[in-house]
Amino acid sequence: MNANRRAATRLRGGRSSRVRSAGFLIMDAVVSLVVIGMAAAAVVQTLSAAAESRRETERRQAALVEADNMLERLMAAAWSDLVPDKVAAWPLSGEAQRALPAGRLAIQVEPTADEPAGRRLAVTVAWAGPGGVVEHSVQRVAWRFARLRGASP
Repeated sequence: MNANRRAATRLRGGRSSRVRSAGFLIMDAVVSLVVIGMAAAAVVQTLSAAAESRRETERRQAALVEADNMLERLMAAAWSDLVPDKVAAWPLSGEAQRALPAGRLAIQVEPTADEPAGRRLAVTVAWAGPGGVVEHSVQRVAWRFARLRGASP
């Protein structure tokens, strides 16, 4: 019986069937680990991109709220205060400063040529994107007109 075993071992390339099957198990495990690692890396990348997208959406929402609030403040201001020199000094709110990295506020007041006298009000809120390289911004625009003499408030 020993002679038969030796002859069978020689026919299979000199290795016993136990060694060959153990080798396949190790290769199967290595391939499985590589596949699982690749899948885990893909999941981590997807979750990271989703988190960054969520943060950017929150920043855009904060910028829109800030622009709307500033525009409302401009609409409520006295007509004589609607000049570029006075509104240029208005800062971002504390909440917007915390929510928007490198946030900036720009307010433009431009007179219109039409009657009754009016002013175009533009509020732009800008902030730095991921890594501080790309800049994002939102803008809100409104027109405000002076009250006519004799008109009710």
